Amino acid sequence: GDHAFEFCKSLKSIIIPNSVKFIGDCTFYGCESLESIIIPNSVNFIGKYAFAYCKSLKSIIIPNGVTSIEDAAFEGCFDIETVTIPNSVTSMGDYVFYYCENIMIHCNRNSYAEEYAKKNNLGGENMQELSWRIGGEQGEGIESSGDLWSKVLNSQGYYLYAFRAFSSRIKGGHTHYSLRIANEDVGTLNNKLDFLIAFDKDSLELSKNELHSN
Repeated sequence: GDHAFEFCKSLKSIIIPNSVKFIGDCTFYGCESLESIIIPNSVNFIGKYAFAYCKSLKSIIIPNGVTSIEDAAFEGCFDIETVTIPNSVTSMGDYVFYYCENIMIHCNRNSYAEEYAKKNNLGGENMQELSWRIGGEQGEGIESSGDLWSKVLNSQGYYLYAFRAFSSRIKGGHTHYSLRIANEDVGTLNNKLDFLIAFDKDSLELSKNELHSN
């Protein structure tokens, strides 16, 4: 509820449970040591001054369930650098990011968040497209890691195309999980990679020529 953790200056991280439907006014106001917070998709409303003056907060992902962010919700978060805002957000109050001078808004093209960022002269960046691959030996969690990232990105409103290459052996042998992420619907993989996470030498050797030169 409102003011629940106000001025809890020793609070460094928190995971909000799925039972929470909204973050009330001044809930984390003045939690100056707060560095990490995970908000579930169950939350649909962030109240006034909810995270104001959380001076150690550097980034935050607004989940896909939130529709409204009220006045001054992040005012005075002096060190905040990135905020990811999904398409579900259709209302933002005044001075939401007041005194957040180094902020970069990550949002989808033609979204309400993009319009808000432009109107309030905030830094904004649209992720147009990204190709990502994780590779390693089969049976070492490659598929589960890829599935996890797919779910996280999909919950933020991105379109995905995924492909898994695998060995016929139950355990061992090379496998990789490729993911194309975009603002618009995609039906194939890209022929170039932006990121490669290689857990073995084979993954690096097989994919290094597909990496962008920059």
